[in-house]
Amino acid sequence: MVLHNASSYLVCFGDKNDCCVKSYINPDKNKSKISGKLFDEVRKSFLNFAQINKIVFLKQVHGANGLCITDLSQIPKEKNIFDFEGDFIITNLHNIAIGVLTADCLPIVLYDKIKNIAAIVHAGWKGLVANIIGKVFEKLQKNFDSNPTDILVFWGPCAGSCCYEVNKDFFKNLEKFYFFEKTVVKKQEKMFFNLICFAKLQLLDLGVATKNMNFKYNNCTICDNRFFSYRLAGPIAGRQATVIVLK
Repeated sequence: MVLHNASSYLVCFGDKNDCCVKSYINPDKNKSKISGKLFDEVRKSFLNFAQINKIVFLKQVHGANGLCITDLSQIPKEKNIFDFEGDFIITNLHNIAIGVLTADCLPIVLYDKIKNIAAIVHAGWKGLVANIIGKVFEKLQKNFDSNPTDILVFWGPCAGSCCYEVNKDFFKNLEKFYFFEKTVVKKQEKMFFNLICFAKLQLLDLGVATKNMNFKYNNCTICDNRFFSYRLAGPIAGRQATVIVLK
């Protein structure tokens, strides 16, 4: 577990050994399952350390919808922790951790340093194409009057362009974006996708400054064996948690 500890917020980047949720195979359906009870593994790693008792995860569906939490009544009960579908969470509540689970997709942590707002995004290529980042910023501006120039960005571990191999037809999914060719990496006769570059270019278009982006925690989940990778392990891959809490 790697921590970014600031005066007004705390960010945690999990790995295989800490702040993670391990998958198990459902014998009836022969596929992996992540259950609410496994939430306790994250609790032991993060909640006790941060001295808080509430954390929110959603049932991630690779979409562009999410939850904006401004009142304690909106927080799901622990036994229903994964019942609400969505791929981003925003909150202005203190001592409430919000998180995403990933195993190759990109976790993006956002912090409004002026309005003191936290947001976290589960960003795979499908969510990015569906404009999940744009929708998060719409919520931030509508609900909190956030200015993109005040947003700090932390990139978590994800599949890197060094390893995220795709076929040439994959890029048809991205052709509506004028910058998509900048996300294509060619090595010999193989093609790779630069997921973080795709997300970064979207943020730049929204007005976020490169100087406000922190790449320190953006390790490749495929070639760095500290992390879970769905591409390597398939359905049995666990998930590392990325979490932010306002102090």
